[in-house]
Amino acid sequence: MKYLDKPFIKVGLLTFIFLMTIFSRPFVGIYLFQFRIGELVVAASFIMFLFFISKRQNFENKYQILINLTFFLLLSFVISNYLEDGFFLSTYLFKSSSYIWTVSFLFVGYKLQLYNQNFAYLMSFGVILLYVFNTILYPSIFIEFFQNFSDKFELSKAASMMISVVFVNTINFYFLKDKKQFKYFFIFSNALFLPLLLFNSRGSFISLVLFILLFIFFDRDILFSNFKSSIILILIFVLTFLGSTYNIFGELDFSKRAQSEQIEISSVSDNLNKLVENKNSIDVFMSFFIYEGRIYSRDGTTDWRLDIWQDVVEDLRDKNKLLFGYGYSSIIPVMVDPEAPGRLGEDGLNENVHNYAITILARGGLIQLILFAFFHLKIINIFKRKNDSLFILVILIPLFFNAFLDVAMESVQYPFIFYMLVGFLLSSKKDLNNNLQNNKL
Repeated sequence: MKYLDKPFIKVGLLTFIFLMTIFSRPFVGIYLFQFRIGELVVAASFIMFLFFISKRQNFENKYQILINLTFFLLLSFVISNYLEDGFFLSTYLFKSSSYIWTVSFLFVGYKLQLYNQNFAYLMSFGVILLYVFNTILYPSIFIEFFQNFSDKFELSKAASMMISVVFVNTINFYFLKDKKQFKYFFIFSNALFLPLLLFNSRGSFISLVLFILLFIFFDRDILFSNFKSSIILILIFVLTFLGSTYNIFGELDFSKRAQSEQIEISSVSDNLNKLVENKNSIDVFMSFFIYEGRIYSRDGTTDWRLDIWQDVVEDLRDKNKLLFGYGYSSIIPVMVDPEAPGRLGEDGLNENVHNYAITILARGGLIQLILFAFFHLKIINIFKRKNDSLFILVILIPLFFNAFLDVAMESVQYPFIFYMLVGFLLSSKKDLNNNLQNNKL
């Protein structure tokens, strides 16, 4: 697999990550040869999935169990599809099973070994552009390009922005030789995006808060190296947070502005209007209660998702499909339940249950869910044994938290960045250990 060391391969992947970070969904919707980039990425991930299984011997022994688990994931896919009489050459089948194939990006990240301080600077700049494009001004030249060559133009989803911030700060932690640069950017970037995520999605907001708290707990030197540095960092955080809050909300009380009072950005006014529809996700975070054996929430969005998740489990049980799931040939049945209309969304295109674990359970059953759980637990175990640290939990906990509340791992950009980052963390390059020696979690 020495071809991954070729300069043009590395440059191509780095450029791809950069563009995906800035443009997110519109970028993967660009058409190439009558296929969207996202579809080509899924096809490539499927090919790499099979390729890495066939090249199991090229990995160190401790990583071969991950390859073995990918084989069993493939087997569970085949069994589930066979039991449901699925057509193996269906394009929908590969779309609905993309969460399996994107696992292969972990091995790409592992083999690629992206060690480059300039890449860290580039991605840091990209994250700033991401914020500017989604809050201040999205250049009309890009809007026109995506309208002409992509299947849709939209602002970045909260989950995509959140994982981009996590990705950039993690690689900065490893790549930047000047740790002051890392500290300042860590505080600045997180303070910048927190109000934006709060504006869009409570799940992504909480995920970023978890990342910040876990990272500071792991590396207390970020805030507590000395009194003067702590004061400066706190001031940077407060001023940036307040400035971003005013930019997003127009006030400092987190009250969303009426549409007539919003900052006028003519080039993206239609998209910003979609962003600020009356979706009050700020006042109520969680309010659960149990009634007649089911869990409910007083928050409308949360209750809608809870209803779907519980219906999936009950329907699988009633149809004796709990072990191997519904398969991949058609939409998950509860999404078109006539007794619960509206689950497909206003445009009728929503097929997702907004929960990574429930998606796995619905498609591949309990057996596949256990395989995925063991796969990710093994990742943690390998990292712990290699580095004598649980730093990887700083990344996994917030990213999985978001995936359990949203359509994240079922997309293209989120799992691509997720598994590339995890593969990088599992890399055998010794440089990765430098920042972990004095920071044991």
